[in-house]
This record gives sequence, structure tokens and C-alpha cells, in this order.
Amino acid sequence: MTVVESYSQFILVPQLQSLGLKKRQREIVAEDVTQRLESLLSHWNDEPFRRTVLAIGTEEASFWEPSSASIDIRSLVVVAVRNSLVTELNATRAYTKELRSPEEFLPDEKMPWITGEAIKYFQAANLDTVQVQPKRDMFGSLTRRFPNAWHALSLLGNSSDREIACKLPMTEAEPIDLSARYATVRHNEIESGFDPGLNDFLAEALRKVASKELDLFISSSFKGITRNPEKLLSIIDHVLRFGGTVLTPNYLLSPVYLARREPLLRPAHFGSEIAAQVANTEGLSQRHREALASIEV
Repeated sequence: MTVVESYSQFILVPQLQSLGLKKRQREIVAEDVTQRLESLLSHWNDEPFRRTVLAIGTEEASFWEPSSASIDIRSLVVVAVRNSLVTELNATRAYTKELRSPEEFLPDEKMPWITGEAIKYFQAANLDTVQVQPKRDMFGSLTRRFPNAWHALSLLGNSSDREIACKLPMTEAEPIDLSARYATVRHNEIESGFDPGLNDFLAEALRKVASKELDLFISSSFKGITRNPEKLLSIIDHVLRFGGTVLTPNYLLSPVYLARREPLLRPAHFGSEIAAQVANTEGLSQRHREALASIEV
């Protein structure tokens, strides 16, 4: 039994069962997590590739427990476990029909139990010696499908510099469907972070970027854009390719310049936290500080 199969069978599936998921629901979630873990671990010894993918999860992973685990292990759990169909269990209305429930399966207070046990498990494993052959390489095609986003994240993931000069390949990416699939949810609903479609607000913002009406694409964090890795890279690629800038309190990604806050802030969980994070100038480059100062929250 592989390290991923052992995690799924002895840790994840029992957790899902205790949350009240039926057998078929447990199978759907476990299969998705397994595919993501196997895909990422199949590239684990390719350090530049690994650090590019893990860059998606670093700002969140930096604050996860146990903190004794390396940032790579904690980011692995963000990218392959938290940013999987597990996130559907935390939504008011899951995108995946089979996972819909009158009540959330996984309330916020139980999420650290899911992620913490995964971190402890993979912390104890020697991932450098793991041999994995994924049934579906969910991350391997991202470099080809979203080359501009991949290049920017590669520079971020493989450097510790606060400011990085960037020259994008400006290669044509997989097209993004800019038609809105659903209306923006009401404030008391938790939108599925995994839905691959665009809500009306997001679709309109991306259309404005493409028409040069909008040059700043603003979000509270990467997870604030989406927890779906493919969707995240497609959005970043679209913004960069049309000359726009992706701006969060922690990161600034433009076609020629990248910046990160040092140290990173914990990504906002509530809307009420965002204004203070935008106003916080600690650890910012001048250009990042000026960009955040130009927006109204």
C-alpha cells in the first residue's frame, strides 16, 4: 500500500465517515484527494516544479499547525487536501451534486482536525523516496495550459526575494469561458470554492481586464479567488496576458514585476478583516504599497 493509499484509507475516509458522509460520498472525496496527492508527489523530486505548485498554498500554509512541519508539507496539504473536494463539504451548496447536504458536513471549527492530521501524517513520511504513478496527473499539464501564470508562480516559488523582475512568455493559454455561470451568492451563503465556473462578478471583472477597462484584479488572497487550482491559474494567466495585475495584501503579480509581503499575513477569513490587511504596510515593497493604497475597500 502506498503512502497516499494509507493516508486515504486509515485517516481521511474514517474522518469523512465521522462527519456523516455516505459511502459513495466518501469515495468521491477520497478519490479526488488521492489523485491530487499522487499527482503532486509524482513531481516531488522535481524541486522547481514542486515549489511552483506549492506557491499556491504558501500564504495559507504558513499559519497552519503543526508548525513543526516544513512549509512544503503544510503547503502540500493546502494544495492537495484543503483545495480539493474537501472544500465542498464546507459550502452551503456544493458544486458537486452528490456532495450537497441540507447542512455543512464540515464546519469551520473542524477543518483544523482534517488538515492537522494530514500534516502530521505526511510530516512523518519520507516523501523524497516515494514512488508514485498517478492515474491522472492533475498538476502536470498546468505548465502547458497556463504558461504565463505558471511562469509567475515559478518565480515566486523558487525565490525568497520580496521583489522579482518578471518577463512573461506571453504564450497563448487555454481559453477561459467569460460567461457567468451563476449569480453571486448572498452574504449569508458560503459559495463553493471549488466551482470551476465564474459567478457574475468574476466574469465581469475578467471581461473588463480583457477590454483594458480594468488593470487591477483585486482579491483578499489566492484562496479568496478560488480553491480550484486550475481555475486559479486560468484567472491569473488571463489577467497577466491582457496586461493586468493580480493584487492581494500578500502578493502583486504583474507582467513585468512580482512582489510579496514579508512576512506574509494570514489570509482573511472574514470580509471584516480585509480593510485592515489592505491598510497594513508592514513588509511591503514601495510598488506593492502604492498599489494597495490606490484601492478602496
